[in-house]
Amino acid sequence: MCYLHQSVQYIPIAETLITPNQFIAQAEEKISQCITVPLDPEPQIEQICGPGVDPTFDQLISALGHIASQKPKPLIDSMMLWRKNKSDAASEARVQLQQVCNL
Repeated sequence: MCYLHQSVQYIPIAETLITPNQFIAQAEEKISQCITVPLDPEPQIEQICGPGVDPTFDQLISALGHIASQKPKPLIDSMMLWRKNKSDAASEARVQLQQVCNL
């Protein structure tokens, strides 16, 4: 789970307010799409989250750039925490897989 600094700015986009948590949710979905393509060791990432593929995702990335230009530290902290959590989860999954393979 990702906790954000209270000072993260909300940006109005298409009559909604976005936060880094919304980006994280969208990014998680994009990652899932990339890793669920069966038997494809190299998914076509550009076709999943490249520019113009998903205008909502493009807007989120643009808004995060705007937030980062005004308050970079809270945004960077949030993204780094998300990255660490993903890395920790992957490490745990690797350990569990190794344990199952050694049985």
